[in-house]
Amino acid sequence: MYTVKKVFGRSELFEKDVPSLEEAREHIQKQLLNDINMKIMASYRIYDGSDLEQELTQKDAVIPVSSSSGSDSSSSQGKGSRQVFSPTPLSTRPRPGGMPQNWKEVKDEDDEEKDK
Repeated sequence: MYTVKKVFGRSELFEKDVPSLEEAREHIQKQLLNDINMKIMASYRIYDGSDLEQELTQKDAVIPVSSSSGSDSSSSQGKGSRQVFSPTPLSTRPRPGGMPQNWKEVKDEDDEEKDK
């Protein structure tokens, strides 16, 4: 019986008990791919009883290559890009109670007609 544990820094968390070493490696590969997608830095250890059998990190992850990406690359140019969160450059600092939201003077159409 093999035990799979997830390692974050110095702490180990119990993950799963599996009957064979191959099943443990398959489980870890799935978890490593999920961790890479979620940008979680963790490694996994396989124990045989109390003996450390193997330690796998994100460097050991096997990333599957999709077979349709080579033929459809010209038609799906924008689909492969990642979305990046970019906050607006609005000021978030607190304002005094009587301070207006915008210092720019807004002219209405009525004001422009009166000036003529």
